[in-house]
Amino acid sequence: RGPEQDTSGQFLEDSAVEAGHNLIARRILPDDVYLIRAIMSQWIADPEIHVVIITG
Repeated sequence: RGPEQDTSGQFLEDSAVEAGHNLIARRILPDDVYLIRAIMSQWIADPEIHVVIITG
C-alpha cells in the first residue's frame, strides 16, 4: 500500500493543512503492531508533535 491508495490519509492531511495546522510527519506502515508502536512512541516523545491521528 502506498500514497496513491491512501485516500483517507490524504484527506486528513489536506484538511489539517487547510485548517492552518502544520503537518510534522506522515507515515504509511504495514500491519505490524511492533513497528506501529515504535513509531507512535517516537511521535509521542517528540515535543513538536501535539496530536497524533491514526487511520487504517
